[in-house]
Amino acid sequence: MEGGKNKTGFYVGISMIFIGILLWLLNIYSLGGGLILGGILLLVSNMYYVRKPKIETVIDERIERMNDKAGHYAFWITVLSLSIIFWIDFYGILEANFREIYEIPILVGIYSWFLLRFYFSRKGLK
Repeated sequence: MEGGKNKTGFYVGISMIFIGILLWLLNIYSLGGGLILGGILLLVSNMYYVRKPKIETVIDERIERMNDKAGHYAFWITVLSLSIIFWIDFYGILEANFREIYEIPILVGIYSWFLLRFYFSRKGLK
C-alpha cells in the first residue's frame, strides 16, 4: 500500500469483519453475516482503490454526481424495502414482527449504494 493512501478503510473493514464474527457467535446471524460481507467488500474495494494511480483517485464532478445519483436511488430502494416489510407485517403474511427484521432494509440500502456506485462507474453518467 502506498504511504500517501488513507488506511482507514482497511481498519474499518477488518473491524466490521470482527464485529460480524462476534455477532455471529452471539446467534445474530443476519446482522453478523451482513457485517462480514460488508467488511469483505470494503477490503476488496480498498485494495482496488490502493492500486489506482494518484491522479485517478481525485474526486471530480463526475464522481460527485455518481455518488449523488447512487445515493438517491439507494434511498428509494431502502424506502421501498421498508414499505414492503411494513405491508408484510401489516397483513400478517409472515409471522415475524418489524423489530426482528429491521436490519434487512439497512443492509439493502448499504449494498444497493455500493452496487449502484459500481454500476454508474462502469456505465458512465449521461
